[in-house]
Amino acid sequence: MHIARKPAPWLCGLAFLAALSPGVSQAQQYPTGVRGAWITSYAEENVCKATEDPSTNEGLLRIDAKEARFYESLCSVKRARPAETSDGTPVELTLSCGGEGELWSTREIWSVTQVGSRKALVMTRLESSAPVTAGSKKQTPMRRQLGAQLYLACE
Repeated sequence: MHIARKPAPWLCGLAFLAALSPGVSQAQQYPTGVRGAWITSYAEENVCKATEDPSTNEGLLRIDAKEARFYESLCSVKRARPAETSDGTPVELTLSCGGEGELWSTREIWSVTQVGSRKALVMTRLESSAPVTAGSKKQTPMRRQLGAQLYLACE
């Protein structure tokens, strides 16, 4: 017979502090509300299947917990706040990206909203670093670089 024990109060306190810590892996994941397959709103037909591979469709974006995969690049989360966007609340993301032999960082605000009958992901870029060659020790500072993209959810 198994007897359930309550955790020690200090253990609960450690768990609470760990949840608030910015170094915890959950803070470095894409929020659940933005995960899935998306297609750019400017794609000719705006039609996609959730199972498509981004490397075969230039307009496709696939997001899982750890990375966002575009046609020829991918980004991972360095920082996210707040952690969820499922209710349409914006989330600010600092991303580390790479593609075509270059690396860069970007800070963006992402939000999920409804456009007609489809869910839409709005990505607003606030600042970005200039791309550097992969393997280079050179780092470029982030600079203001406003821009926006709209992606529609795949079926």
